[in-house]
Amino acid sequence: MKSLFTAIIFSTIFSLGFGACKSLQQSSSEIITNKQWELTEIKGEKISDSTKFRKHPFIIFKTEENRLAGNGGCNSLNASYNFLGKNQVSISDIVTTRMACIGVDIEAKFLETLKATRSYKVKKNILQFFNEKGEIIAQFTLKKTTDNEQ
Repeated sequence: MKSLFTAIIFSTIFSLGFGACKSLQQSSSEIITNKQWELTEIKGEKISDSTKFRKHPFIIFKTEENRLAGNGGCNSLNASYNFLGKNQVSISDIVTTRMACIGVDIEAKFLETLKATRSYKVKKNILQFFNEKGEIIAQFTLKKTTDNEQ
């Protein structure tokens, strides 16, 4: 009888422990939202400070109204997004400002890549986008913020 009681207590504590761990886990969509992701690679091409752009291309998945905001290298951009399932995402209705961007070739490629994105993977501070064939088409690094940045 004593061993049955001990087994029930142990089982209850064990179950509660796993339930608490599950509630602490974040989904991958929660991990990438409301953070600034800077473009580091696009279609196999590394992006560096020597790449021609006015502002380093970046995106932020904003949870309010499922809006994607960012910059394509010259123009600000906004789009809609939907998380469709485990690591599946659809980015659509992309709009940009219309500044003249002479010599900024990356922006058109970046916008095409956003439209072609079907899934993503997060590894530590790296976000990767994949097309419908499962090929990596873009890679981002989480921008570290300072106390002065909002």
